[in-house]
Amino acid sequence: MRFSIVSVMVIPMGLLCGAHTALAYPPAPDPATCTWTAGGSDSDWFNGANWSTPAPPTAAQSASLGIPSAWAIINPNTTGFPGSFPGAAASLCVGQGDDGLVHVYQDPAPAKPTPLTTGTAWVGYGQDPASNDVGRVDLYSLDSGTAPTVPTWSCTDLHVGCDGDGMVKANAGTWLDVSGTTAISYGDAYYSDAKIELVQNAQLTTQSLTVGVTAGAATGGGDRTGCLYVSDGSSCTVTQDTVLGDGPGSRGDIHTWIGAPATLTLGNLVAGKQGNGSVYVSNGGQLNCGPTVLGEQATAHGQVILDGAGTTANVTGRLDIADIGHGYFQARDGAAVNHVGDCYIAANPNTAGGNIELSDSSTWTTTGHMYIGGNPTDGDAPGRPSVYVGESWQTTGDNVLEVSQGITVYGQAGNESEAAELRLRPDAVVRTPLVTVDYGLLKGAGTIEGNVDHRGIFSVGTSPGLLTIDGDLTVSGDGNTRSTFSVWGTTPITEYSHCHVTGEAQLDGTMECLFDDRWGYVPQAGDTFTILTADRGVFGTYDNGWWPAGRLGDDLFPVYGLTMDVQYEQDRVIVRLLGGGPQPIPEPSSLPIWALGLLGLAWYAWRKRR
Repeated sequence: MRFSIVSVMVIPMGLLCGAHTALAYPPAPDPATCTWTAGGSDSDWFNGANWSTPAPPTAAQSASLGIPSAWAIINPNTTGFPGSFPGAAASLCVGQGDDGLVHVYQDPAPAKPTPLTTGTAWVGYGQDPASNDVGRVDLYSLDSGTAPTVPTWSCTDLHVGCDGDGMVKANAGTWLDVSGTTAISYGDAYYSDAKIELVQNAQLTTQSLTVGVTAGAATGGGDRTGCLYVSDGSSCTVTQDTVLGDGPGSRGDIHTWIGAPATLTLGNLVAGKQGNGSVYVSNGGQLNCGPTVLGEQATAHGQVILDGAGTTANVTGRLDIADIGHGYFQARDGAAVNHVGDCYIAANPNTAGGNIELSDSSTWTTTGHMYIGGNPTDGDAPGRPSVYVGESWQTTGDNVLEVSQGITVYGQAGNESEAAELRLRPDAVVRTPLVTVDYGLLKGAGTIEGNVDHRGIFSVGTSPGLLTIDGDLTVSGDGNTRSTFSVWGTTPITEYSHCHVTGEAQLDGTMECLFDDRWGYVPQAGDTFTILTADRGVFGTYDNGWWPAGRLGDDLFPVYGLTMDVQYEQDRVIVRLLGGGPQPIPEPSSLPIWALGLLGLAWYAWRKRR
């Protein structure tokens, strides 16, 4: 094992949302400021000629303890262990030009000092692209059942995985304290991975954290992955910025996993700046962060996934899910999101699209406003921004989206294929004063506790189904407003869509009934469908009610020989089928001229009725 020491380098962290400056690759070591100077010219950790002060452990000391020459044991607190750093070192590099391993032991008794204090530290610094050097630092407590009162390792800046593979593992009851920047996974020349692991009540505290700094260069580089694993009651606390997937092609992941719930406090969070970034929290763990962006730049993808009952995210400040890149936020299996501020989902007109999903008894609370899609003057995103509440066909418990100041669903008139979407499943509850759909798409079944002001596409049911609006429904008509109801049979809710409004229903725009005979339904004259009820009355009418092409294409109307009548009563809207039963269509060549004329008049009358 060969070691060298690098000088302390302060790397500035910018502000969130575009002002953050990507981290630079580390400079070459500066022997003038290093405790370990490699003066013996052999890069041997145990060669005294390589040290300025203090003296290194002797070979005899190492041999008496059974320590391989590739290990450095750092523990000034216990007699008999070689004290490589009885005080402080300017810098530490583990794994340069060869593999290196450092073990740091801590006696947790209050009177004992921090075993290791350094300036900048590098773990896995592989300057030679062919070597793929591995560096590793392990932190141990001599009493793993006792929480440390002082850090086990305290350093200025920590950089893990610089072309070489790097790993830092904080074992039970240890504390890694970084006063400046913690960065995981650099790569300009060679494929490598880098990670920090916190297990069994271990702690990491740092001012700034970047996971997935750069990707491999075109000259022999490869994709790089930086990971922070936090498990079994451990915690990571960042006081300023956390950036995952900093440079183009990079990838940074933070995962909580087995054991007791872990805690992530990440400051201002960018997941997917130019590369890919993800946060996965499970097992009842907790994510705390300030203003957050998922998918900041065009090439980026950022996501947060909360998995399991008791798993919680607390977000304070603006939340952007897909700024220009793609963003995704999911809460599932009983997880909860508590958000203080406004939420923007693919609000930038150039975004790649953003999504929220709540499923299996999960909840989301936002104290501000939620904006889905870009505003109408900016145009729409190339991908469909969406919020899905309840993704299970089976009702396993309410999935609740609660937004204190309203929800706006944007789109562009005439561009419904890319309109933003709010979609509800039968187990969904949306609580908000007002849902405003501005050329967007409101679709599904479930309950909206609040008023709905709609201009765009209003699609009732998950195919058939019941959508309850506990408030008023206002449909503002123009050529781009359409209300659709699926019909698979004559039984309400299970075979055809129904919308129930507890307040008033003010109707306008076009109404469509989408008939589908795939499930054995054959439309008959006299069939009726109560598609909408309003407890406080129905006001206005649809511009027309019509029977569109449906599954059978343009032959659906003439095949069954029926017309559709729409009746408006005081508190309901009823669709009734009129005419004879199924009528075969003769070949056009066999129709006499007068029959063609009658068909043409009938078609004209039907179109006029629309």
